[in-house]
Amino acid sequence: MAKLEKKGTTILARWRKDTETPDDDLVSSRTMKYAVRSDGTILQCYSARFRSETGNHSWGWKVFGKVSKGIDLPNYSSQLGETLEAKGFQRESVT
Repeated sequence: MAKLEKKGTTILARWRKDTETPDDDLVSSRTMKYAVRSDGTILQCYSARFRSETGNHSWGWKVFGKVSKGIDLPNYSSQLGETLEAKGFQRESVT
């Protein structure tokens, strides 16, 4: 499992998509998150709110991919954001 915060890096951008699941007997909502770190690592996190529990269950951050060396990271992050936002994701604050 990866950590969102890693020593010596910053989070460049984050996106989140919440989905209500009224037809699912076990889960009431699902959340999918993406983050891009300054070292070029793209992280992904799944979480769900089960009907039988009171809290949100998270499976933690996992490495989704790594941006190749020599790629302009801010430009890549912007393009990734446009793609995710076209799929219904919302940009989150990184402060």
